[in-house]
Amino acid sequence: MSKQTKGKSTWLMSYADLFTLLLTAFLLSVVLINEMENSLFMTIDTLLSQGLKFLDGDPAETYTDMNGNGKFDEEIEQFIDCDQKYELCFGDPGWNEEMGNGKYDPYYLDGKIDNKSKFLNVEIKTPISINKGTKGLQITIPGDEFFNSGRAEINRQSYEQLCVVGKIVSDAIQFKYIQVPQVQDTLVTFYTIDTLKSNLSKMCQRIVEKIRIEGHTDNIPITKRLAKQWYNQTNLRLSSARALSVVEFWSSNSCNQYNLPLELKQEWFTTVGIGEFSPIADNQIPEGRRKNRRVEVFIDANIEIDSTIKVKDDMTCKEYLKRQTNAPKLEKSFLENIKEKIGMN
Repeated sequence: MSKQTKGKSTWLMSYADLFTLLLTAFLLSVVLINEMENSLFMTIDTLLSQGLKFLDGDPAETYTDMNGNGKFDEEIEQFIDCDQKYELCFGDPGWNEEMGNGKYDPYYLDGKIDNKSKFLNVEIKTPISINKGTKGLQITIPGDEFFNSGRAEINRQSYEQLCVVGKIVSDAIQFKYIQVPQVQDTLVTFYTIDTLKSNLSKMCQRIVEKIRIEGHTDNIPITKRLAKQWYNQTNLRLSSARALSVVEFWSSNSCNQYNLPLELKQEWFTTVGIGEFSPIADNQIPEGRRKNRRVEVFIDANIEIDSTIKVKDDMTCKEYLKRQTNAPKLEKSFLENIKEKIGMN
């Protein structure tokens, strides 16, 4: 009986080892396939996130730079802890021990773009806000600043300020505002969007810029007079028309007269009208309705295969990828494939 039991155990152990190898090979193959793509998406996400600090970066806490190295050194320097939500610092009236996070925070991201933003060299008179959500970098433009009630045409007196916002969008979508430092040993290099584009082109890939414009209204119906004048206008149609007006304005040459040339292509844009159906405030009060009348701009980027990139002077990526696909491959045994996947070769 003992010999039979031992034989069964040996067979089960071998089966378990094979199953473990197969599972490991599968997991590694998934990781290897997605590792490069995920790292690139993380790089773009980092660029977008870091850009917030340049578009919107008031210092959260201050300290005295004792050794003049431009960095906060925890061992020798102290800071006064501040709370972003309550806009209070340690020692202020109303401060309590539950406020702040006990860490040195170089920036607040309060969601407001103003003339204090270090990146901007233009005067901003229009209250706009910025934050990062699931749809990308979001800039919110108050509708009352640019449109008359019930109308989709942009006010002429607001042209320059809309150009200022367009300049922010133009530079953001092309990552012109950001250099991310990377430190290797003692060497500091700056990883810019041009570096990323160059690396992508070597893999027959490119960055696809995306700008989504959403129009929003309050829940007050369009007056009968305006509805009749503008072909049975509704809030849904009005919000769509306003989003389209912004795209047409930004993709024209209208901003050149203000020395704010925009590099925005129409193929980067998509527009959608949401009307009154996505409020961010209470429509029952005037202040809430004012906040709901808005245009939202979402800036994002994706990575895709570009078959038009040239690998060599006489070969495009399309031809290169086709050759790679049709190239004869040496058949490997099942065991050799598994060993290669898990790095045993």
